[in-house]
Amino acid sequence: MEANNPFNRLPIELRWCILESVPDVQSLASAALACHAFYVAFIDKQDGLIKKVLINCIGLGSFREAVMAHQCFPPYLSVQVNKTRWPTAEQPQQPQQPQQQLLMYNYISDFLQRLERPSLPPSFPSDTWTMRDALTLSKFHLQVVSTLAKRLTHTCARESSTMCPLKDSFSSFPLSRSEEDRIARALYRFELFRKLFGCFTFFFEETHNQLHNIFFTKFGPLENAQLGCIHDLLGIEIETAVKAVAEHSMVEFDPDISIDDAPIQHILTLGLEKILEIVSCDTYEDRERLLIVEGMPPAKNTYFLHDALDSFCSLDLTEGIGKEIREAAPFFVDGDPGPAKVLEEDLKADMWTEDDEETFGIYDAFGVVSRKRGSLLWDHERLEAIGVLQSPAATESLKRSHSPPPFQPKSLAEAKAFWLKDLKSPFTMTASG
Repeated sequence: MEANNPFNRLPIELRWCILESVPDVQSLASAALACHAFYVAFIDKQDGLIKKVLINCIGLGSFREAVMAHQCFPPYLSVQVNKTRWPTAEQPQQPQQPQQQLLMYNYISDFLQRLERPSLPPSFPSDTWTMRDALTLSKFHLQVVSTLAKRLTHTCARESSTMCPLKDSFSSFPLSRSEEDRIARALYRFELFRKLFGCFTFFFEETHNQLHNIFFTKFGPLENAQLGCIHDLLGIEIETAVKAVAEHSMVEFDPDISIDDAPIQHILTLGLEKILEIVSCDTYEDRERLLIVEGMPPAKNTYFLHDALDSFCSLDLTEGIGKEIREAAPFFVDGDPGPAKVLEEDLKADMWTEDDEETFGIYDAFGVVSRKRGSLLWDHERLEAIGVLQSPAATESLKRSHSPPPFQPKSLAEAKAFWLKDLKSPFTMTASG
């Protein structure tokens, strides 16, 4: 049968083209095992084929951040923290052993030092991929990142008002590839941050508290603002899940819990896969099982992404790390101007001068509406369509609609009286004057 296989007669270059066109790594593995002809072609060019198919699956626009998050393996993660140990005023939670702290600190410092922006034009990472690693990343993207991206899109539509009809916009115009990539990049950036900084027991030392600011210098202000947007949207999903359990559970929950509270911040540290598992539970019992550990609510994390982003407004922008964060170049150059314009408008509302020191916050109350409706994630065309941004023609039309109409005299005498009156006055007359 193998001798009669028509694929054996195809040049190997054509077999490579067929293999590199499949949509995901699982399909590549299946094709490579389908027959000897494809297996030989796969083995002959394994690394290049895996990379190209990974890009088919993830998209070139979010590939680098996906690889960074996938290759981040710190010594400790939030899921390894003892959830039953609650710090109190009498018995505060003690830091881990100095050796453990040093391991974590050195890993984060080294990782951030190696976190460099890609070259332009972008080139492929030189890392060699095994099929196992590629399958893991491909599965994570399809089952976790893509699923969460769709869910958060619905969250934005639900949180938007009638003045910003996102739901109608999504019905008429599905997400573009650039919007999908933008959401995916922010989700992978979140996953990377939580891997590096989610193990909150290590944040009792001031030196550890400064590392997140170095992280933010690796990305542009817009990318950090988009990270804040994803933080809020994930927090809204978790808050909804926690409140649903709180209504029926015997375990004591704060009925007014919000996304900046410690239990929700802790759930965020568990990562995208666990977050998706919690918010997508079909039954109350399943959700309660995931949220309540040994008869207790989620552990308390006193410092995570919310506080790290919120600290921007207290940084000095004229020097040091504050200046680096504000002037940082983007990790990925987004060719669509829409999100940057939204951030610019939000920052205008937040700019102020205090003691001759200019400050700004890319995560604060002024931008909460933009974050809830995901305005930092949509293309310029969609932002214009839903009225978040005004097109140049619409802006000019709006100016004309608010300008007083020109004076049109009904008679020569009326015109003469108008101009004589105007000459006697130091002010320009209007029709309403």
